[in-house]
Amino acid sequence: MRQSTKNSPAVGIVGVLLPGEGVQAEIEKQISACDLLEFRADGYPVSEIPSALAACTRRYRSSAQPLPLVFTMRLRRDGGFWPDAAASSRVEIWQSLLSQPETSAIAWVDVEVEEIEVLPASLRKQWKERGIGLLLSHHDVRGDESPSDWKAVTDTMTRYAPEGAKLALSAHGEDEILESLALAASVAHEFPASAVFCMGAAGQATRVIAPLLGCALSYAHLGGAPAAPGQLSALETRSLIEALRAETDDGTKLDNLAWLQHARTRLRRAGLAN
Repeated sequence: MRQSTKNSPAVGIVGVLLPGEGVQAEIEKQISACDLLEFRADGYPVSEIPSALAACTRRYRSSAQPLPLVFTMRLRRDGGFWPDAAASSRVEIWQSLLSQPETSAIAWVDVEVEEIEVLPASLRKQWKERGIGLLLSHHDVRGDESPSDWKAVTDTMTRYAPEGAKLALSAHGEDEILESLALAASVAHEFPASAVFCMGAAGQATRVIAPLLGCALSYAHLGGAPAAPGQLSALETRSLIEALRAETDDGTKLDNLAWLQHARTRLRRAGLAN
C-alpha cells in the first residue's frame, strides 16, 4: 500500500492481469503504479492455471518489492470467463492452491457473496492460517439493482465477516452515484480492505473518490482493454487519486458532491471523461 497522509488513508491499486494482456513493456510500466495484482485465473483452461500462476509469480514477484496477488475466478454473469453452471467446481481449484509453491504469493482469494455457501469452512480456516484473506465480492453487471439492494448485499457480507469486500455497482443518475459514495464510506468503516465503485462512464469518478473515503483498494487495467466498463489504467488511477488527495492535504473537508465535482474536473483535464 502507498503511504497515507494526515487526511487520507493509504490506497492500494489492484492491477487486473488478464491472459494475453497487451505489450509487456506497457504492462511493466503500469505495474509500477500498482500495489497488488489480480490474477484472473478464469481466463485460463483449468489444466493451465497452475503453470500460468507459476509464470505470473516468477515474472511479477521477482522484483525487490514483490506484489501480492488476488486470485480470482470470475463468473461469466459477473463479467468473467468461468461458466456460471460450473461455479461450484472452483472449490477444487481453491483447495489446490494450498499445495502449490506459489501459495505464498497469494494474499487474497475473491469469492462472490452469492457463492459463499459453497466455500468449505475448513478451507477458509486454512487460508486464514496461511495469511490468505477472503475477499467477498458482488457485481451488478445487469444494472438492475437499487441502493436498497446494495445495502442488503453489504449486510449479507457483514454476516460472513470476510477480511475484505468488493462491490462493483451500476448507478442510474446523480443521486445513486452519491449514494454509492455514502455506501463506500460505510463499507470502508466495516472493511478497511475494500473497493466500492460504480461501473460505466457515469461512475468513473467513483473509482478515484472511494479510495479517499477509506476504501483501500481501487481496481485498474494494465494498459490493455479495461476489465470492466469505466476502468482506468493503473497509472491514470494513481495520478488522479494523488491529485485529489493533494487538494485536501491542508485539512480541507469536502462532501461527496464536492468530491464528485473535483474528480470529474480532473478526469476532463486528463482527457479521460467519457
